[in-house]
Amino acid sequence: MSKAVVVALVLSSSLVAAQPAPPPEPGTQPDETAETLNNLKRQNELLDQKLKALDDELEHKVKALQERLETAEHKTTDPEPKPKDRTSLFKIPEWVTGLRLTSDLRLRYDEIHAPDSAFVTRRRYRPRLRLGGIATLADDFEIGFRLASAPTVVKDSGGDPLSTNQSFEDNASRKPVGVDWAFVRWTPLHLAKVTGSIALGKLENPPSFTEEVFDVDYTPEGAAEVLSFKLHANHTANFYFGQFILDELAFSKNDPFLLVEQLRLDSKWSKQVATRRHRGRFEHRPRGGPDHRERPRLQPRQHARRQWAR
Repeated sequence: MSKAVVVALVLSSSLVAAQPAPPPEPGTQPDETAETLNNLKRQNELLDQKLKALDDELEHKVKALQERLETAEHKTTDPEPKPKDRTSLFKIPEWVTGLRLTSDLRLRYDEIHAPDSAFVTRRRYRPRLRLGGIATLADDFEIGFRLASAPTVVKDSGGDPLSTNQSFEDNASRKPVGVDWAFVRWTPLHLAKVTGSIALGKLENPPSFTEEVFDVDYTPEGAAEVLSFKLHANHTANFYFGQFILDELAFSKNDPFLLVEQLRLDSKWSKQVATRRHRGRFEHRPRGGPDHRERPRLQPRQHARRQWAR
């Protein structure tokens, strides 16, 4: 029941109580009139009590509603709690802006046979493991590092420079792992049509050379510079310069090294047709070629099959 209705009932009861008592009808007694007045007074008191109780209840509900409204407004104005920071086990410094992993594992069955009855057929199970990546740093720097399985060529050779394939042999012996990449590269030129970089260390495989020149697993040691010129939207000229250390000789001052130069033109003629033309030049130092003591250590079959440095 609303407060207005209750007030109206009270007013009506008060008016009834305030009206003068009607004159007694003929034949009625004065005691009956007094009793009627007393009944009306009791009813008026009961109505007053009910009205007070309803008024208190209404005031209590209004107060509770106001508190609920204030609480709702307070929640909407408060900022949302910040999520807890998740701590990572591997924290990357701020100066590292990116990381590209270059890792793979390969298991291969290798069988070598010939029609000659004197030839011994070889069956080998050969794993290859490479684990590394290239990290992009601030100020246009990159760091490349990779480990690879390293088959032994001869004693103290450091591993085969032309292969990362191992063989399951020697009664489950431990397989050696060597450093395949360890270089830093800086790219200071970032112009609209010209880019340039320089790299130092144990480098990636030189680009755009066939296997007759550089084996795909060969990672030279020294320095390399790359310049790229965008001649047209579909034509780019690239210059590659390499200074590779072949060996360090303890008893000679004529340490052998290799100079590499290459000019390459990349052209895109349509969505399906693209060409690549390149010219290269190699110079072995010291001139005239090193003697047998200064040659890089290679097995005879590899040296005859893969002329990676002439």
